[in-house]
Amino acid sequence: IVDYKTNRPPPVDVSGVARIYLRQMGLYSEALKIIYPQKQIRTALLWTDDARMMELPADLIYGAIDHLV
Repeated sequence: IVDYKTNRPPPVDVSGVARIYLRQMGLYSEALKIIYPQKQIRTALLWTDDARMMELPADLIYGAIDHLV
């Protein structure tokens, strides 16, 4: 899953990613795991300000939603 983000300036590493984005990507990932249980789901943000892709570790995105699921 890749989501385009336009933050200016974008965070330098995953520790600077807003929790709302982590939660969003975690929920997207959970939905796709239901639809495609046999597939590995990976998530990333594409920062349009500097055309940089940032993969998000699974523990980070699932940690942002563990109380919601």
